[in-house]
Amino acid sequence: MGVLAASSANAQEQSAGGDVLPPTDATRPLEAQLRGDSGPSPIALRLMQADVRRYEVERAQGWTLFAWGAVNVAQGLGVAIPALTASTVDERAASYGVWTASWGAVNLALAIPWVVRLPRERARTERWSRLSSSELARELERARDDARSAGSFFALNTGLDVAYITAGSLLWYMGERPESRSASLSGAGIAVLVQGAALLAFDAWGWAARNADSARWSEISAGALRF
Repeated sequence: MGVLAASSANAQEQSAGGDVLPPTDATRPLEAQLRGDSGPSPIALRLMQADVRRYEVERAQGWTLFAWGAVNVAQGLGVAIPALTASTVDERAASYGVWTASWGAVNLALAIPWVVRLPRERARTERWSRLSSSELARELERARDDARSAGSFFALNTGLDVAYITAGSLLWYMGERPESRSASLSGAGIAVLVQGAALLAFDAWGWAARNADSARWSEISAGALRF
């Protein structure tokens, strides 16, 4: 029986003076409205808890990316500037520093909007307690779709990270070959390799977390809302 149908049946039983059917987890939000009870239902509380867990992981990931980007910029500039201003330019160090600082700038450009929207995301976790049964169903479907889309995005990024690691290793190797030694190429390869390895760990974390979110939403949907 659907959410609205079950609620309608309960309401009809009440109006007819017959035995009142106990509300299910799926119908409780609408039953609460009929009774004038403004408290959140158990299913809304479960959804809120799951959403808070999602938010906490996203917060940790956003600040991790921000910190990694800041470290990249600081380290890259700290290595590149002395190498470029020395009486004898250290090409390997200069190349490594410039590439690392550039990667850090990109990481910060991605992280800053992420951390800026965190307060809004935290506030959104409270929405579950204010939704009706039909709204809960739609919002749960949207949350599940968002988790799957984000999981696919992180999965794609892990593939790109493997490509970065491969490219960095190749550049490093080519730069160190005796017949074609290139210090700048070697430095760039090391920088790309380090970034690829770090981002692989980060994106694998994001992929696993979004898959866990999707599974959690599906579990709540199948076990409580009975879709």
